Amino acid sequence: MDIVIGFNVVIWDFNKKDFTTINVIPYFIDKYDEAKNKPHSFPEFMKFVEDEALYQFWSRCEYEMLIADLMETDINNAKKVDVYNQIKLNLDVVTSILIQAIHERNDSNNNICKDK
Repeated sequence: MDIVIGFNVVIWDFNKKDFTTINVIPYFIDKYDEAKNKPHSFPEFMKFVEDEALYQFWSRCEYEMLIADLMETDINNAKKVDVYNQIKLNLDVVTSILIQAIHERNDSNNNICKDK
């Protein structure tokens, strides 16, 4: 399935020793497909996205990086940022994109999130 819309987050690729982006929407679509109790309202979708993001992306070293001021010399002053932080800051946007992607995929399904 081709995802036309997405939400990219920044991660540090250890192998390339460079920043890269990943689209998290396919992950959420897979988890939505696997869910026994699928969300139907916007608040339910937001909780679904937050719960799945917390489980998959929070405090896992492959999704963490340190951010500091360019001139900072003390690494202890750097802040840890992970994919979960990036999703949490944009939870409403990620939720809207997920709902839109599911709508586009299941164009004939009218049971998906009618209210916002």
